[in-house]
Amino acid sequence: MVNPEAGAGTMARRTQRWKSLLTPQHQVLIGKDAEHTERLAAQAASDQVSSLTIVGGDGTLHHALNGYLSVPHTTTKLCIIPGGTANDYAASLNAHAFSTGNRRLTVDIGILSYPNFQRFFLNVAGIGLTAHTAISSRPARWLPARLRYTRGLLRTLKSGWRYMDTWIEMQDQRIRQQQLLTLSVAIGTREGSFLLAPEARLDDGYFNLLLVSALKRHDVVRYLPGLLMGKLPQRDPRIEYLVAKGLKLISSSPLNVHLDGEIYGAGTIPADCEITIDHARQIEVELLTADG
Repeated sequence: MVNPEAGAGTMARRTQRWKSLLTPQHQVLIGKDAEHTERLAAQAASDQVSSLTIVGGDGTLHHALNGYLSVPHTTTKLCIIPGGTANDYAASLNAHAFSTGNRRLTVDIGILSYPNFQRFFLNVAGIGLTAHTAISSRPARWLPARLRYTRGLLRTLKSGWRYMDTWIEMQDQRIRQQQLLTLSVAIGTREGSFLLAPEARLDDGYFNLLLVSALKRHDVVRYLPGLLMGKLPQRDPRIEYLVAKGLKLISSSPLNVHLDGEIYGAGTIPADCEITIDHARQIEVELLTADG
């Protein structure tokens, strides 16, 4: 299943080549948009096809995952061919493959939920600054991922800067954050092509949290060169690195949230939501390459 817009359109060209090479046992599906991608993935899982290979970036994978998981007890195998501009989740899979020599991995699934709403994610949930950055980055999809998100961050510093008054409940703790700037809830290591959770593992049953409060604009600008090099600030008490199996977020106002880079709410996610690992199930994924 291909997102033809992925990789600045390169996947559309490769699709024609694949169609000519694949046997009649294979079918190439084109996801026209997010909703169509979810329907196709749900249908493939419902039909119990032997394998479903997702070709695209983090957004394509996110929507395909939600369609795939809407069908309980499917026997369909899930495979990934990275074809986006960022491929954050695939980077974590690739690191695992490099260290273990195994391109198949049973991985955790994250869930964002509130009354009458539930969405799954594989890589990261971002709240606050990182969600605003994802929104600001969308118009420049033609740029390389790192440049696009850096541009989006700088635009957010100019016009999207805001703090949140929140309570965060996790592991029998209740933390008050009156000036929460951003919260990243990570399964994978990267968010927006930045290495923000280097210790995260895809299969350990935990989130790695990056909690940032009370930073000023000039602090973010000062830390940006290090972030571009994969170096996180270590001695700033306003920046915390935590590990948790889940959390509940209570905010004084509606939230901006992104899941795997896909925007939810645009300021309308209820101020009371939960983010948890799905401990009832994991899924097995396999990382493939465009050449097989």
